[in-house]
Amino acid sequence: MATTGTDAGGGVVLGDNSNGESVPFILDARYQTHYLAGFWAETVLFGIYLAMFIVAIRIMTRKRSLDHFASRVFLSGIIMMFILIVIHNISVVYKMIRAYALYVNSPVGVPVVYFQDFSQWDNFIHAVIGGLLTWIGDVLVIYRCFLIWRRNYYVIAFPAFLLAVSVATTIVNWYWFQNPTSIPYSTMEPFMKVIFPVNLAQNLITTGLIAYKIYKQHRETRASGLVLASTVDLFTIARIVVESAAVYTFEVFIMIILFYMTHPGLVVIQHMIVPTMGIVFLLLAIRTHVAKNDAARTQYPTNSVFPSWMAGDSEDGRRPTMPIIATISQSVTEQHHLDTMTPTKIRTEHSQSYMSDQGQTLVNDTKGSPV
Repeated sequence: MATTGTDAGGGVVLGDNSNGESVPFILDARYQTHYLAGFWAETVLFGIYLAMFIVAIRIMTRKRSLDHFASRVFLSGIIMMFILIVIHNISVVYKMIRAYALYVNSPVGVPVVYFQDFSQWDNFIHAVIGGLLTWIGDVLVIYRCFLIWRRNYYVIAFPAFLLAVSVATTIVNWYWFQNPTSIPYSTMEPFMKVIFPVNLAQNLITTGLIAYKIYKQHRETRASGLVLASTVDLFTIARIVVESAAVYTFEVFIMIILFYMTHPGLVVIQHMIVPTMGIVFLLLAIRTHVAKNDAARTQYPTNSVFPSWMAGDSEDGRRPTMPIIATISQSVTEQHHLDTMTPTKIRTEHSQSYMSDQGQTLVNDTKGSPV
């Protein structure tokens, strides 16, 4: 009996017969319909992703935005993901034309059979791009977790191990896609089944660690009686992290269910998840920037919970006029999920005055109030 599975890019792989030899599995009309739906869904999401990418890049490349190494790492990762997602979207258009219009290597009426042929570059590249995007995203999330936990290698040890497992199993799968007769499917099946659960576990663990650390700092700050100068607190940042990551996490969870059900709807989610991986990181940048600007409308914010490249530069690249705030006794230092965070400036109970950069006294004798 033939068995079927799917690759990271949405292609249907080969099965094996009773003798353990790999044989083609002829797809039915359901897969043809779902491939078209997946193509449409990815195209729509790519349009949303492209608009968000333009906005996020404008935010991240403003003057003084790339002062820190972490900022450059995340910007480089986002650009690499963008290039891969564009290539993926173009290749999907190309292979859909070859399958549904030209009937390349496929019987008339069954164009979806073309997607089984991983000797064609436009089919194999889906597995490659899916793996590369997953690895880039995992590396960025692990690095972010590493920064927030004050460069603690023990914290990221297990997520890094899961990443290594993902890399190893994906490479084995790539080899099998190109050489389906070299390994029986019964041997390959565990490698197929482990990828999605490993990716889900890695994502849940790193996102949980990031959110927990930020929320823990929020609780400790409140318990100590300190008040953040900005109206956007660490709890809001933690919420943005969790909500943004939830988009990708939900898709992976649905993909696992469909995979074990051998449901053709899996190919739709696999096409959707490509632009979604890019959208998640752009959501973090854009939502944090918007939250920071909303806070700036009500009072002068500090940079306590925002990356340096989200400090609200004006259109000409200069930072808006803000009061010079003196730190009297205590500062809370935290590292944001996208960059190194600067110390929180907190006023003490002592009466102090501080000056704007024009030299005007802004506050006098504000006992016990945060700057």
